[in-house]
Amino acid sequence: MSLAVVLVLATMLISSHAADLTLFRRNHQPPTFDAYPFGETIVAGTRVTLICNTTRTPFIAWFYRPVGQTGSTGQNVVLSVLKNNFTVEPQKLIIPSFAKLYEFDYECSYQDPDNLNIARNGGFFTLYLAVAPEPIVFDTPNVNQSSTATLTCSTPAARPKPDYIEIHRASTLLARAQNVSTITHRISNVKLSDAGTYSCSAENKAGKGSGSSVLVVQTIPKVSSPNATQVTTPQGSSAALLCEATGIPDPVVQWLKDGVAFRQGSLLQLVDLKEVDTAKYTCVGRNDAGQKTLEINVFVQIPPGAPSVDEASTTKTNVTITLSWKQELDGYSPIVAYEVQYKASTDSTWMTSLNFTAKHTDTSFTVSGLDPYVNYDFRVSAMNALGASPHSNVSTIRTHPNAPRVGPTNLSNGTVGLQTAVVNWDLAVVQVVPPNEASILYYEVAYTFTSGQDVVESSKSTVSNTTKSLTLTQLAKGTTYEVAVYARNSGPYRSPPSNKIVIVTETSLPDAPTQLTVVSSTATTVNVSWMAPLDAGGLPILRYEVRYSVMGAGEVITEVVESSRLSYSIRGLGPARQYQITVWAVNAKGRSESVTAIARTQSSTFNAIELTPRSVVRNGEREIDFVFETVQPDAVASYDIQFTMPGSREIADPAEPQGVWKTRSIEANADGIVRLEGLEPGHFYFVRAKAVPQSPEIASANYSNELLTYTEYFLGILELIARPSSFKIGETVTLTCQTPEGDAAQNATFYFNGKPLPPASDEDILPNQYRIDVATESDDGIYKCVDVNKDEGEVNLQLAGKYRSTRSKGAPIAGGVAVAVIVGICLLIALVWYCRSRGQGEKKDGGEVHTQVTQKRNPVHVVDEEAVIDAPRRSTTAATTTARATEIPMQPIAKSKPSPPPYSREPEPGFVSASMMSSNPGYGQVTLRDSSADRISESPPSSRRASSPPRETAV
Repeated sequence: MSLAVVLVLATMLISSHAADLTLFRRNHQPPTFDAYPFGETIVAGTRVTLICNTTRTPFIAWFYRPVGQTGSTGQNVVLSVLKNNFTVEPQKLIIPSFAKLYEFDYECSYQDPDNLNIARNGGFFTLYLAVAPEPIVFDTPNVNQSSTATLTCSTPAARPKPDYIEIHRASTLLARAQNVSTITHRISNVKLSDAGTYSCSAENKAGKGSGSSVLVVQTIPKVSSPNATQVTTPQGSSAALLCEATGIPDPVVQWLKDGVAFRQGSLLQLVDLKEVDTAKYTCVGRNDAGQKTLEINVFVQIPPGAPSVDEASTTKTNVTITLSWKQELDGYSPIVAYEVQYKASTDSTWMTSLNFTAKHTDTSFTVSGLDPYVNYDFRVSAMNALGASPHSNVSTIRTHPNAPRVGPTNLSNGTVGLQTAVVNWDLAVVQVVPPNEASILYYEVAYTFTSGQDVVESSKSTVSNTTKSLTLTQLAKGTTYEVAVYARNSGPYRSPPSNKIVIVTETSLPDAPTQLTVVSSTATTVNVSWMAPLDAGGLPILRYEVRYSVMGAGEVITEVVESSRLSYSIRGLGPARQYQITVWAVNAKGRSESVTAIARTQSSTFNAIELTPRSVVRNGEREIDFVFETVQPDAVASYDIQFTMPGSREIADPAEPQGVWKTRSIEANADGIVRLEGLEPGHFYFVRAKAVPQSPEIASANYSNELLTYTEYFLGILELIARPSSFKIGETVTLTCQTPEGDAAQNATFYFNGKPLPPASDEDILPNQYRIDVATESDDGIYKCVDVNKDEGEVNLQLAGKYRSTRSKGAPIAGGVAVAVIVGICLLIALVWYCRSRGQGEKKDGGEVHTQVTQKRNPVHVVDEEAVIDAPRRSTTAATTTARATEIPMQPIAKSKPSPPPYSREPEPGFVSASMMSSNPGYGQVTLRDSSADRISESPPSSRRASSPPRETAV
């Protein structure tokens, strides 16, 4: 019957909605879901409405299935057992009061009236019941002190994730997070104060939850004992060992004996102690945090162990034995005595006497009064406070025999050579060997020689008891020896000597000298040295003979050298020649073999020095440092340096300087630097040099080529500032001496026109200042300051209205100032016109045209109607054609080399040149130079260059 209803409904839909169904068939779009309230997690008791969105109004069917179930279409709501719990409306499924019962995957679908196919929404929509964050799992593990504790709080059952989750300790918030199920809080370097209760709380739409946990901070046990770390007690006594252990949680105490578990508990009671109770007892305090140990060594005192005789260290004579032994076990009680017992091996009774009781610190004892060559038995025992030890093992020791009473006889010598000699003797005659002696085993031949005042026993040689001769070897030549022979047995003693004889070895020619070496040579001298012969032939060396001649030809000359000398200087030789030199050693026997060397004398003259710019290593203000390259630097005594200044005219041929040459003889210092001093600052010099040899036998070389070099300009590095920079009569003028950085000059002394000024007496004047209270016309002039380091500063103080040029470091004023100014202005105008016409270096700045020129690195001054002071001395390139007078503070002057090249062309005498500079936009300066001032009165007319910096006039 239900199928009939479906067919009827399908027929009605087809007839009434033919157009819509056609559209669906064409689009085949499945329905979509909406849910109210929005979201998949629903609070219990909430009314839930599921809406199936379609573009048509087909027959809607609702299905559900268990959450996560796959491979199933689910149950139709209207046909299920829960159908009465749902409200089904067109396109809606309503759950009046959501509960755990309704946690399903839901799907809506509709039926296509054309073909009765079911079109689903393509998936299930899941509804979950919201669960409050209960229970909360809060984990606070037990941790050790000083470690790191991690507190973890989680809400595994919460749905959805909590809006927030927090960890507190009392009212202090320690950690907070949002939309997470788990939160952690880390405590580093845990302290005991961190132990306690921590709480965790969380909340989501279903409600709140909270929990707490206790953090336990554990401490590793500490163990201690009132007992000493070493307990020594006699056997049979008792000992109580106490070990106290503290920690969190309470530790358990266990005792170990020599590393093996022994007993439990803090108190270890040991009774009736025996030797086996001697051990290392270890107290172990252990809890969950770890363990600590404490060791107590217990020594049970017992009688000592038996000593052991050390036969290797035992010594003896023919009547004494010094017995040595070792004591390894003292029974944990000091040894108070040793008892030594001995007897002849053939006896049965041990001999013991208080005289043989050794001190407790001794481990040896000497028994005297024994018979020679007899076996004795020895044993030793040790004693401490607990008793005596067992005896040591018996050691049998035999005393030495007496020396043989009869020695060899009739000692004589046979053949004696350079280093050998033969000696002969008769054997000792012994009829019967006494009991305290031993048979002769061998003969000993001993010989001595005299060394200075001492008699030295040179050597000993042994032969069998049947041998009657011996060849002595490795003797020294020409040496006197005294020889004797002895009879020896097994003991350390020898018989009386035979008769003694004297032997003198033969002598020979000496060996040749060794290591003949040519030490040095000059043009006329060769110095040689050698070593004495290794073998002088047994005789003293009387002399050395030195023979030399020119290789291949020439006279052969022999010189005699004293035996005490091992070197010789051969003089009077020819230069640049090769010589053969031969040396012999001579003793009373004659002359040795020779040793030969080849030597060559040097050239008779030095090579000329070549001067290059690299020869100059420093240009000072009054000195120039040179380094000369010579072929024979060790043979140079000094250097002759000639120098002169060029003239004032243009240098036409720099290879031939004009002027008066001055000569100085200078020695090089330890670094090989030759310093030419006493020069004028800021000048060019022609220099030439030659090396002077140490030996008068060597001729000096010619002078070198000529080198043009220079000295630095002498520029002070202090600033002397005048306030005001130009004065009016009656004004007060203050001069301040300071460094370029503005620091006051130390111990400044002031000069006016070269004469010292008295120090200021006013208290308001600084030590680096000088004041003119009421200026007059006579105060116009050059002022200078000098500090404790001899640094200088200078200023030209002028009366306002007077028009004059200034100078740098006393350069004289020359030339017509008015003409210089006019010519400078003309040159300035011409230069501006030229730059504009060329279109070079122009730029706009407020309607003014700026032209770039280069400033010469010489002191320059700025002049206006009111001020004459030093201009900045740093190099600038920006200059302006708009000249405005201003006061420019002085800047420090850097010492630098003169900028003109050595052979640059200078203007003709009388010609005035001009240059412009400015350190600030809008300020300009013209410097006029009168080249006629370049002449030097003392220089000849043909000089080639000015010897002092040119004068400059600044406008």
